[in-house]
Amino acid sequence: MSPRRGSKLLHATRVRSRHSALDRAIATSRRLHAVFSALATVQHAAAQARSAAELYSDACNRLVKDNIYRTAWWARLAPDNTLQIAVLAGHTPAEPPCTIVPRDPHEPWLRALRDQLPAIVRDDDANAGPLLRDFGWRIAIMLPVTGDDHTRGILCIGSDVQDAIASDETDLLVELARSLSTHAERIAAENALASEREFTRAMFECASYGMYCADAEGVVLTCNDAYARIAGVPRDQVIGALYQRVTSEDFLIAEREIVARVLTSGLASEYDKDLVRIDGFRIPVRLSVAPVRSERGATIGTMAIVRDIVAERAAAAALGESEERYRAAFRNNPDAIFVIDAESRIVDANPAAERLAQLDRLALVASSLSQLAPPDTRKVHIETILALVGNGSVHRPHLRFQGSRGAIVDTEVYGTTVGRRLWQVLARDIRCRIDVESKLLALKEVLEARVGERTSELKRANEALATAGRMKEHFLASMTHELRTPLNSVLGLADALLEGVYGDLDDQQRQILETMRDSGHHLLDLINDILDMSKIEAGRLELDLRSISVTEVCQTCLRMVRMIAYGKRIGTWMRVDPKFTIVVADERRLKQILVNLISNAVKFTPPGGRAGIEAWTQGELVYFSVMDTGIGIATPDLRRIFEPFTQIDSSLSRQQEGTGLGLALVRKLAELHGGRIDVDSEPGQGSRFTVILPRHEPPERDTIPPSETG
Repeated sequence: MSPRRGSKLLHATRVRSRHSALDRAIATSRRLHAVFSALATVQHAAAQARSAAELYSDACNRLVKDNIYRTAWWARLAPDNTLQIAVLAGHTPAEPPCTIVPRDPHEPWLRALRDQLPAIVRDDDANAGPLLRDFGWRIAIMLPVTGDDHTRGILCIGSDVQDAIASDETDLLVELARSLSTHAERIAAENALASEREFTRAMFECASYGMYCADAEGVVLTCNDAYARIAGVPRDQVIGALYQRVTSEDFLIAEREIVARVLTSGLASEYDKDLVRIDGFRIPVRLSVAPVRSERGATIGTMAIVRDIVAERAAAAALGESEERYRAAFRNNPDAIFVIDAESRIVDANPAAERLAQLDRLALVASSLSQLAPPDTRKVHIETILALVGNGSVHRPHLRFQGSRGAIVDTEVYGTTVGRRLWQVLARDIRCRIDVESKLLALKEVLEARVGERTSELKRANEALATAGRMKEHFLASMTHELRTPLNSVLGLADALLEGVYGDLDDQQRQILETMRDSGHHLLDLINDILDMSKIEAGRLELDLRSISVTEVCQTCLRMVRMIAYGKRIGTWMRVDPKFTIVVADERRLKQILVNLISNAVKFTPPGGRAGIEAWTQGELVYFSVMDTGIGIATPDLRRIFEPFTQIDSSLSRQQEGTGLGLALVRKLAELHGGRIDVDSEPGQGSRFTVILPRHEPPERDTIPPSETG
């Protein structure tokens, strides 16, 4: 190579070196300018920032502007020793991490936090860790900083230029981190102070007690709504006025002296006064006054808390009255009352206790209650006191006390808690009661002997009544048989004569025979009714329950009285619910019920009236109702129409024959079915008798009447 050519190569090399140095200087200058700009940004934003996150965000964004640095972020140290990234700016991975977990105790950011010194790490360092690789950096600096909640953290700035972050940059970045930490701590202090002020303001405004602040001359600087309500003055009129504006005249001098002592001594004080509202109403209040100091510690005013003590004074008065009532009841109680402590020492005793112990109060106080027990019951006394102290209450129906002169008194003891570690023992003298109880016991024995005698007499009387009942039943059965046999013969002969079996009869003979036949049938009905009543009362009448056609039983009953109704020109009718086809009952007894009712309806209905039967079902009940347009029944008579041998006293009823057993028998038969009978009637408007029976299940092997089976 020629010397000239070599000289040109050397010159070119020097030019390139100078250009590289110039580029590096320009890059360094730009980075320094970026750091200066970040510092200026922090200083400018510090006044408006409300949190450290805003400060760090502005700084990080300024550092990465124009790609001066590749990435900048700020992270807080969490309690689990992980970094929680709060601000991230610049070039980031596709999925930037939110949490950085320490993998090695020698990681740079851990070292920076531990030593509180900046840590610079390059991608060719042995302990660089995965952070540079994750973010695509060649070099990074990690600066320890603090946040607005005094938590430690890291400000991390990374670059993809190997020789970035020179010593001058490092100094400026350290200054930036220090400035950020200082402003973050200031923001934290300001936020804490603002929170404290807001808490104080809220407490001041929401307090249920009245509060005001006054200067040294007594002018109110501020107050809350509660104080304005107590004073009865609008809040804006309280502020700027003297606090003694609402003080009653008799408290003015004393209050000024108390407040003056608070201002001079710097010690809080409490006093009561009467506050006079603007409407003239006086309110007793209690004030707690404390000094207010300046930043230099000088007393410049007072803060007062005002409490309305009307209720407190009323409660104190009520408590005093209650205590006085207790003392009066304690002194005047006829029962002995001892107040004892946990060691059974007598603390107080009433006059009745003095009489029981035969000692005065001074001699009783400080002595043990168990000393008043007879020697043979002292153990029981001690156990009673232990139970009272342990459980808070005790009751002993019988406990003996012995006076100082040896008198034994039987008492009933009640023990209760009356105060902290104080118990009350009430001993009631029961000697009179024991005497009365012994007399009552003797009387009881006499009465028991008499009751035994009367019981024996009643037993013999019941046996005699049972024998008489059996004899009555036997007599009725015999008499009905003896009466029925000849009566049936008489009725049979009368029917034969009326039918002309023994020859023709003239009108007089026929009339006599008809009267004899009707009277015989009436007598037979009477005998049957008496016999049925006797069986029911004796409990010997059994029902034969089976399925019955409702329509058929109603028609049969109407046919049995139709001739009588026709003779009196009384219309009869029947109405049956089409859904009510079958009823389970004793057919003979149900017909007996309905025939009795429809016969009475025809009997007590004047000519031209109407009588009929209605049947229906509702729920689990069935109803048979017999109605007429007859004479009706007065309300007082409704109570006794179902009594045996009772007839209603009216002009028409006295013209009708009857025994008075029909309705009584109807009620008994309805009750035997498990039902009842109701009646609704008004004089001159007719009557309605309703038999209400429960639904019964058809008995086994029951046959539904063919006419009702479709």
